Amino acid sequence: MITTATDVNNVPAIDVLAVEKQLVIENVQAIKTVNMALLRQKNIHVHDPFGRLTGCLPNSVDWRPDDTDNQRPLNLEAKGEAAVWVDDVMRDFSENILKLRPASLVAGIGCNRNTGMEEIKELLDDVLKKFCLSPSSLKCIASIDVKADEAGLIALADVLDVPLTFFNNDELNNVSGVKNPSPMAEKHIGVKSVCEAAAILASQGGALIVPKHKTQNATLAIARIAFTS
Repeated sequence: MITTATDVNNVPAIDVLAVEKQLVIENVQAIKTVNMALLRQKNIHVHDPFGRLTGCLPNSVDWRPDDTDNQRPLNLEAKGEAAVWVDDVMRDFSENILKLRPASLVAGIGCNRNTGMEEIKELLDDVLKKFCLSPSSLKCIASIDVKADEAGLIALADVLDVPLTFFNNDELNNVSGVKNPSPMAEKHIGVKSVCEAAAILASQGGALIVPKHKTQNATLAIARIAFTS
């Protein structure tokens, strides 16, 4: 087994590192390619804007694709070689590239009372797909505390196996960086923003990368946690 071989030869196994760094392995079939490169001391192309694997992989080569259009297949200079993609962004990859997903995304959600889980989940799925973001990188769902008993939100968190975080009015109203305040939300529940403000708060002041999107009964925004190490 490759992992055992890396232990015997005193080199890191990428699957073990992924667990240690709390990275979700999205395509386990690529583990063998990366671990074999580690054993043979071959270069490994690493795309890691979050710095999660900094200093962990010998013979790593910084990989920064020129093509920033997430909708297009990635033109790899690492083609045919071992490569690791540590990012919440989805791209069209060759099979040998190992995709590791950091828990970097927070979904802020607002909804009308008794909104069904299916409507909220469809909105989330559509937004993640539109902005080429991996569901595997979703860290939590955030909303206003008056929604703490909302069945649709509770069911969604259960299906996705992520925690729910709630904030009160004062916390939400003190958030800066809200792009789409809601006069209706302010009128009815006393906050200028639910989904955008909750996403920013739960990401600990991270960047709002997807502004408010909505359906008839739900609103959703996504923020990215800023990792420093």
